[in-house]
Amino acid sequence: DDIKVEIYRVTNDDDTSTVYILSASDITCSADMSNSFRNLTALKEIVFNNFNITNKTTNLSYMFYGCSALENVDVTKFDSSSVRDMQYMFDGCSSLTSLNVDNFVTNNVTNMKYMFDGCSALTSLNIDNFVTNNVQYMNSMFAFSENFNQDISNWNVSNAENMQYMFSGAKSFNKNISRWNIKKDCNIRGMFN
Repeated sequence: DDIKVEIYRVTNDDDTSTVYILSASDITCSADMSNSFRNLTALKEIVFNNFNITNKTTNLSYMFYGCSALENVDVTKFDSSSVRDMQYMFDGCSSLTSLNVDNFVTNNVTNMKYMFDGCSALTSLNIDNFVTNNVQYMNSMFAFSENFNQDISNWNVSNAENMQYMFSGAKSFNKNISRWNIKKDCNIRGMFN
């Protein structure tokens, strides 16, 4: 059976837009959802109705990359249990102040580089539940996320190969991560630059 999907774009008074993705039944997403909303710089809000990332999805990289006007996106129904790549997912979302990723299952993710880079307005982000023991790339993950100060001391980063510039420009970050077990050959250049 075909599923009818309706996509509406509403232009707001401030020349930004809201996108509504609507369906009467669940929409199963493809394995590769990378670049889905990339560089939609006037996009202010995305409303998903029955549009869910499922356990078939493996790639969310660049999904909201460059959405600099984005203020609201509800990703709480995303099933990220099979996702391996989240690099640049929210990079450049400089208008986001709050992002609920509490439900993200990150056991299989190997790449989180630049994931929250440039999220300069982000003040509410709970990621202490992220399972990071398979993540190899965390470089610039929180770079220029000026308000980021989440306690991530419980993360297992023992497989990380690159943490270069991970907190560069994250002026508010001052949590204790001294218990992290970082590999000797992990690139940590400029990690707190």
